[in-house]
Amino acid sequence: MTYYLMGEVKRGEYSVVDITKSSRFRRLSKLKGNDCELFEIDMFTMNFSNEIELRKHLIEEGILIGNIGNNRLSIRRKDNNGFKRVSYGFLYQKDIKYIEDPNKLINRVLNKLYSGDFKFVRDFAYNYVHCNECSSTMPEVRHFAEESMEKGYISNGFSMVDENGDMLFRRALKLLIYKYISYEYQ
Repeated sequence: MTYYLMGEVKRGEYSVVDITKSSRFRRLSKLKGNDCELFEIDMFTMNFSNEIELRKHLIEEGILIGNIGNNRLSIRRKDNNGFKRVSYGFLYQKDIKYIEDPNKLINRVLNKLYSGDFKFVRDFAYNYVHCNECSSTMPEVRHFAEESMEKGYISNGFSMVDENGDMLFRRALKLLIYKYISYEYQ
């Protein structure tokens, strides 16, 4: 699937910001032109501390120009009717720790379950239920999150252990995260 960093031209209309022309962009996939893999955009944005630094760099290199210079930036993927926004924001330097050690991210998300934030877990499952990597696991996560919301405590379904010794939600997170980081960042 191809992704793009895009700037809003006017309400509901977006233009590709061709980050492949940046001196800091590294092509890590076999895609051509301004098409990117999601991890390439993330690796690019992690060169910067925040959106201000990102924008400054893009403006200095003549990439972010015209009427999108101050408008909202987002990551989008091609969809039947144009471009669909990716449901999370940019990764910056502070997020490198999650790429370097995926268990930090897994534990951070698992803490939402253990702290009783069942709505977060349910919404997370809804968001990723159609991902190929975890399409068979996320419906179960969603079901047990909804059950937990009704009961007011963690459903026993979250305690089920698979053949690798992982509980259900951890397995779903690993399927998502390890697929994502399986690319070589060299």
